[in-house]
Amino acid sequence: MRQLQGVLGQNRNLRPFDGCSHDAEGNKTGGSSSMPKRQRRMEKPRHLYLVLDDWPWGYGIRELDLLSDSDADDHHQLTPAERSTPTRATSRRHLPAAIFRFEAERSEPSYFAGAFGSKILATQPIVTSGLHRRPLDDGVPVYDVRARSFMLGPRRWTTASASPVVYVSAGGMLLALAAGDGGFEVLQPPPRDEAGWEGGFTWAWRRVPGDLPFRPEDVACHAVHPDGKTLFVSVVGGGGAADTTVTLSFDTAEIVIRNGDDGEWISNRDDGGCEWKRRGQWRLPFAGRGYYDRGLDAWVGLSGDPGTIGHLCSCDVVPTYWYCNDDDGHKQCPAVKIGQEKLFSEEEESGDEAVTEEKVPERFIRVMTFSMRYDKSRDLTSVNSRRLRYYSVPEEVTEPMLEHPVAFWM
Repeated sequence: MRQLQGVLGQNRNLRPFDGCSHDAEGNKTGGSSSMPKRQRRMEKPRHLYLVLDDWPWGYGIRELDLLSDSDADDHHQLTPAERSTPTRATSRRHLPAAIFRFEAERSEPSYFAGAFGSKILATQPIVTSGLHRRPLDDGVPVYDVRARSFMLGPRRWTTASASPVVYVSAGGMLLALAAGDGGFEVLQPPPRDEAGWEGGFTWAWRRVPGDLPFRPEDVACHAVHPDGKTLFVSVVGGGGAADTTVTLSFDTAEIVIRNGDDGEWISNRDDGGCEWKRRGQWRLPFAGRGYYDRGLDAWVGLSGDPGTIGHLCSCDVVPTYWYCNDDDGHKQCPAVKIGQEKLFSEEEESGDEAVTEEKVPERFIRVMTFSMRYDKSRDLTSVNSRRLRYYSVPEEVTEPMLEHPVAFWM
């Protein structure tokens, strides 16, 4: 039985659902009990946008409303008798119709990025032959899920299909950590109106000067600091500065871009460079991406420890001034808490049995929503907050898209 789960570790683009909104960097911006009710009412509702290649010529984007109880279980709160079943679930349902479709090479889940608040970018490499052949200067599809608008965005300098890439939003920009001609690339947001395009502005990827001190395929996990501009990356194995295990950071505020066709970088640093700072020989505890949770004042994500796979964990935020530049690199890892509950598994949970009088299809999407908090013992828990939804998966969806689901919380 194939299960496509909303798993943070499987999909680096998926933001955690906790009843709160998050900005482009994954920072919580709304829904907290400490936020005034009027401000919470003004927050635009977020949705889960699922990307599937169930179209012969490319992909479709579907919008799932996870904030509404209309497609969730009947009881928002569990009764005392029900608390022995930690997960509540519903019978399966069909996916809503796609709100947008676009042509691109299928079976390429790693080339999608969410950025600039509500935009989804499809950055598949150039195909020069076959069904999806495109000219080398062709742009990439960019769809705004809120404005329901479409535009063509710039293509990255490095477009080799064999090159792995890690996309991260930080400092109001989209960063592409990819193999290539040294450094990495950054994309600013497009202008909001016609006036912004005047004065020689060119919307294009810019190469950051300096060498990337690790291979993208060796990135084990990453997280954006709550300042919104500092990226932390943990690297395991590989060469260069990543012979064993090391965590580095990059401050996007160190550089700005001069408008114009030359796309020249201007550094805010006295030495004119852009530096990856070495934080020490330790790694963040996550599988994939960690997300800052304001309520916990910690980074949260799926555990990357083989002994606690499927468990959530939290990690103290590393101060931006805390880094190691000595030879041994031994700086203590920040405090980590591992949730006692196993939220994700290859097998069906016992709570699932309460769900299904009708047969669960062989291919389905299982979406779990939950809220994390610390209990009285300061242990991480999601007790009584987990909800499951099941959606049938079209037969046309390819295996890579099932193995690595693409979803965005916007």
